[in-house]
Formats: sequence, C-alpha cells, structure tokens
Amino acid sequence: MSSTTVFGQGTGDNAFDPVESLNYEQARDELIEVVRILELGQMGLDESLKYWERGEALAKRCEEHLAGAARRVEAALQGTTKTTDSDGNASNAGNTHTETTEAPENTSITSDNGTAGAKSAYNTPETAAGPKHGSAYGGGYGGAPHHDTL
Repeated sequence: MSSTTVFGQGTGDNAFDPVESLNYEQARDELIEVVRILELGQMGLDESLKYWERGEALAKRCEEHLAGAARRVEAALQGTTKTTDSDGNASNAGNTHTETTEAPENTSITSDNGTAGAKSAYNTPETAAGPKHGSAYGGGYGGAPHHDTL
C-alpha cells in the first residue's frame, strides 16, 4: 500500500498572467514583488532568470502605460488635431474629417517661481529632491517619474 501526499497544485510555466493584460497598478505591484523575491537571493539561477525576465517585461509594460498617460496629458494641455479618414483611421492627408480638441483657456498654472506656464510633475518640489519613497531601481526605472508624482 502506498499513499501519496500532494502539496499544492503547481502551475509550471503558466504561473504568471500575460503582461499585456495587466493595467499599470497591477504591473507595478507585481514588479515590486518580483524585485523583493530576487533580492532574497534564495532561488537557483534558472528560476532567478525567469523572475528577472518577468521583471523586465513588467517594467516595459509600466513604461508603456506611463508613456500613454504622458501623451494624453500633453494632448489635453496643448490641444491636438486628430485627422481621420472615412473609415475612422488616423491620417494626415487625403479626404479627411478633422476633429480638433483644444485645452480649456484656464489651463495656465502659475509655477513655483511665479511665472505662468503649464506645471509638470517633473518640476514639483517633491520630484526636484527625488522620489518620496524608494524605488526598486533607485531613482525610477528608465527615467519615468515616480508614481506618487503623477
């Protein structure tokens, strides 16, 4: 007679959700967890490499979300001209329908030194001295602002 005791179900290579399906907060939180796991240094080389690769993919996904958010903010502040063809595809030429979005007139904000202009997350007192909290990559991975400043 033999009895078998099974612990856990095991997920193998499918342990992680696809990076493409994660929103910014999910990707950031998982990246923080991956860094913590790697910092413990208690895994073998192969497993550490899998986590490292996952961390790189998560960081890239966070950068994509931040870049998209930055584009939307810039478009809202500066006003944009979006040109579409009859099928709704973005275009800059041809028979098109032009849709213009302009920023409200009261978007000018007085900066800390008293001059008028658009205020950016990059020139706040908090970011001038560095991020408020520590970051997994020091001062922010890839030059992206710390999430508390957005």
